[in-house]
Amino acid sequence: MRHSESPNPQDRRSRTRWRKVVIVAIPLVMSGVGNIYQYLAYEANLTQYQEQQVPELDCRYEYHSIKDTLGFTITNVGLVDARGVWATESIFVVVNDQVYEGSDVPHFNWLVFDGSHTRMWDISKNHEQDVTLPALQAKAFEDLMQRFKTQLISRWEISCSAPVTGKRHTVEEYFLYSPSERMPKRLTDTVGGQTIRNRIANYLASGPKHEIRIFGPTEDFELDAPVHYLIMKDLSIQPIHAWTKLTIEEIQNSFMEITDFIEPEIDDDIMGSLRYIWTCTHGRWTKFINAKGKGLFPGKPIRMLWTYLTPEDVERVKRDPTLLGSGQRKPEKEKEVIEKARLKYIEGRASFEMMSETTAIH
Repeated sequence: MRHSESPNPQDRRSRTRWRKVVIVAIPLVMSGVGNIYQYLAYEANLTQYQEQQVPELDCRYEYHSIKDTLGFTITNVGLVDARGVWATESIFVVVNDQVYEGSDVPHFNWLVFDGSHTRMWDISKNHEQDVTLPALQAKAFEDLMQRFKTQLISRWEISCSAPVTGKRHTVEEYFLYSPSERMPKRLTDTVGGQTIRNRIANYLASGPKHEIRIFGPTEDFELDAPVHYLIMKDLSIQPIHAWTKLTIEEIQNSFMEITDFIEPEIDDDIMGSLRYIWTCTHGRWTKFINAKGKGLFPGKPIRMLWTYLTPEDVERVKRDPTLLGSGQRKPEKEKEVIEKARLKYIEGRASFEMMSETTAIH
């Protein structure tokens, strides 16, 4: 009879060691898997948390009495950086409860900033960005307040993206100019601020559009002054709008056609910078385009005067092109004509403003 051999003591010790290794390793592997799962869950939660974080921007005006100018500061008070920050300022002037857009009132504006239409700066969390405002903004605010006894509102729209998602976020803030402090104050901190904001919102939503502009003949801020107009032979000024229809007789009865300002044509390939700047000499205001860097900034095309003719008169001109003469008239005493038209316009403006004040009082 054959007996089985007794196990080798060395084999028994080896098997025992492996059992111990397995017993110890299984909890370690399970613990490692659990740690990996917790880490992945943590990373997912962290990513989700970061995606929920958006830059929080605050802004304030500052008055620099030494240079007699206004300053503006944007602060990132949030927990994440603000990328691709773009800021624009709009001015609104309220005269007798009517809202006017201050398109020609000096304000912070960049049509193109170093070749970009969407990025001016990056603002890290807990950092500030000082904004250089037009040097004459404070003077313009004071001139408008003195002349129109108005409410003057500055609206800032600041957009930026968060570092994780890249999604754009927009901050909108309103400021009301305070004559006593000579600077704009946050609209929400002023009495009646919400009423003013609602009035602007209603105007923007329903119109019709009203503007306060620098008018060529007066070189001053005027309410609803035209950009494109005729100076007639009686020295009156006839506005020309996109919807205007003229007759041949009206063109023949005019001294000249004038366009005060030609908007630039913005191209995506522009590599430089483009903005508006203002000058004021002896109380006369001028707005013009300031361009720096590479690229051309052509003006938008101007419609020819004959394109405003009524359909009937278009047919008449086709039959007899000489009816319009040589087009734009340039009299020998052009400056004298413009000066006389300016004085007549100012006289009519003074009567209108006097009537408006009387109506407001009653």
